[in-house]
Amino acid sequence: MLYDIAATGLWRKYTQYSNDSNQHLTHALNCMYHADKAGFLSKGNMALILTYCEKHGKDDKVPFSDEDLARFNKICPKDYRNHLNPFGMEIEESPVELIEE
Repeated sequence: MLYDIAATGLWRKYTQYSNDSNQHLTHALNCMYHADKAGFLSKGNMALILTYCEKHGKDDKVPFSDEDLARFNKICPKDYRNHLNPFGMEIEESPVELIEE
């Protein structure tokens, strides 16, 4: 379970900091891989993995098999991911600006 929590924090660092972002991404994906193998990968992190793969393709950083990704997609379909808006997904407008309007 700690792998899943650590992965969330590392993913946040990946999206927020340009320095060492690839290193944070690699560590986050590896933590997610270990969390999945232990049966503790959260739906939110599944959504992050799928969104990353949709945006960047399945590259050598992604330690998951095609079968793993298909399983994640069944658990976390596109409609669900669109409503979840996990860390790392781009937001078109600043939330502060939306409140001020």
